[in-house]
Amino acid sequence: MILSSSSSSSSSSTSSSATSFLVPVAQTTRIQAYSISLNPESTQQRVDMYLPKAVFVGHALEGVRVADNGVDGYRQSMAKALRLGLESMNNGQSQQQQQQVIAVLDDDFRVTKDFETQWRRLSKSTQCYHNTLLTGGVVLLGVTVWDSGFWNKVDSRPQQHIHDGLCMDAHQFVRGSFASLFSRKAAEMALEWMAHTPSDRPFDWFWMDYVDLGYPVRGVVQPPLMVADVEHQSLVDPNRTPSNKKGITANEQRVDAAYRHKLHRWGDVDNYVPPSGIEKRTNNNSNNNNNSNNNNNSNSNNNNNNNNNSNNNSIILFLDKMTEHTHKHR
Repeated sequence: MILSSSSSSSSSSTSSSATSFLVPVAQTTRIQAYSISLNPESTQQRVDMYLPKAVFVGHALEGVRVADNGVDGYRQSMAKALRLGLESMNNGQSQQQQQQVIAVLDDDFRVTKDFETQWRRLSKSTQCYHNTLLTGGVVLLGVTVWDSGFWNKVDSRPQQHIHDGLCMDAHQFVRGSFASLFSRKAAEMALEWMAHTPSDRPFDWFWMDYVDLGYPVRGVVQPPLMVADVEHQSLVDPNRTPSNKKGITANEQRVDAAYRHKLHRWGDVDNYVPPSGIEKRTNNNSNNNNNSNNNNNSNSNNNNNNNNNSNNNSIILFLDKMTEHTHKHR
């Protein structure tokens, strides 16, 4: 899902030079929301029913299917969203361009029931929202942290890890790109990163590469504003959840979802809408796609070993190129 915004009210004039960063979206601005999905019709219904209308104007947009590589399909869908958002910015009025951000959300987004209250809280946060976007960063409306030990470190020193009682800096354990707000700079850099990294490299690995360049990536964790619906099989990585196990029951899926919510610190499953697992996400061809993904995943270790040098070289080229760009324009 891609979100771009334009202010409906007049704003103060700001520099429009190529090196300037975006001013965050005004709290009163409704955000155009383009939901990228393999089943746009179903996703449009989801957007119309559950995306907060006080904040967003929702539209469904067809994503990219890659039969033998779910990660690549996700990357291409992400690139499509970011390019569309940047094009929308470039076509806007000059003063409004400086008030735009782009967000990308997965089609299975779930929204906290008190989203509007939490959104107002986030949009007023200097550290988590304004400073992050003003300096070319990314705001994650929710994150997945798989290492439970990291939360012990956060709990022991919350003042060191939690900003404005709301968000934390991205680190090596942060994953998830299901709900991400990009500044223009971050969107442009993400496109460059995808152009210089292998197609089987998960998109959310961009976060740490971007942090290494000196840009902020911060995730909203107390509480997350959005989470992913984990009561279904992942289309990107079918082995991620147990829903692909033969004979698994709906109750077992929900038990696993409760475990995921606890591990990621998302709070209670029922704190979010829509209800989990309520829709069919793809058409009948998804079974073939998932089978191909399973075959691809079973060979992933060999592929990763064969591509290891290529991956490292690609990242080095990206970091070298982007570091040079950063020194010139920051």
